[in-house]
Amino acid sequence: MHQDLYAANKAYYERNAGRYEAASWYYFNRYKATAVRGEIRHCVSLLIGRPALRVLEIGPGTGYLLGFLLEEAALPIRYTGIEHSTEMTRILTSRHAARCTEFSVISGSVTAGLLDNMHGAGEFDLVLGSSILHHLPDYEDVVRSLAGLIAPGGLMYFVREPIHRDECATPGVLSRVSEYCFRKADGLLMTPVVRKRLWPAKVKAEDASAIAIQMFRDGVTTRIFRGLENGGFRRIAYRRYNRRVSSFFSFLENKWCAPLRKDIFGNTLYSICLQKEP
Repeated sequence: MHQDLYAANKAYYERNAGRYEAASWYYFNRYKATAVRGEIRHCVSLLIGRPALRVLEIGPGTGYLLGFLLEEAALPIRYTGIEHSTEMTRILTSRHAARCTEFSVISGSVTAGLLDNMHGAGEFDLVLGSSILHHLPDYEDVVRSLAGLIAPGGLMYFVREPIHRDECATPGVLSRVSEYCFRKADGLLMTPVVRKRLWPAKVKAEDASAIAIQMFRDGVTTRIFRGLENGGFRRIAYRRYNRRVSSFFSFLENKWCAPLRKDIFGNTLYSICLQKEP
């Protein structure tokens, strides 16, 4: 069954790699990009003193996180990615390979089994991923396996993962009323006809719900990270924020209405960073 999920995920990104970024507000949201850049900068500051940064990224896609890392890190980057889409790998390589001291991409689906086979390949100073865990049926096992690949003092950083429904913040009355009004207005402003006319490049050709299994089911629990905190890791950062992807209000957030950037509708996404004890 898992192989079918991986095959569907790979096929989706092969078909959509060329327009993946254009169809997502995620890549144009300055508020969220600033937050991610700051977190990457903090990660780099904790790794100063190494001759080079040995980096492992799972599901790098077109290079969103690696781009920030290359801009923020003064150290040479020895980069390894794991990506099963050849089209995504092609874009990633053309953008960033020449900027890294060493660059390689393993072609394969991210599984605990694949990672366990890497344990003889050495350790990494920074393991990271963006919008990836909710695609993986065995994401808790994947995180455990990644933890074993991190060097002492090294970091694990994940961003844009949906909070598990049992861990979401409980919204107050004002938040619930605001969210109701937001969704009603958004529904009117983002009808297919209006959306196609205003932002034709952002109309996705197909639904991604079948491949983002945890996002459309329960979300991604922080339980596995809490377990690592009791087993040799310490939490460096944990940020909750709101999704607001592919909506009319994403445009307002970035252009005119800064107050909409505040997390007033209840938290739906998180980023987290853990450091392995020396």
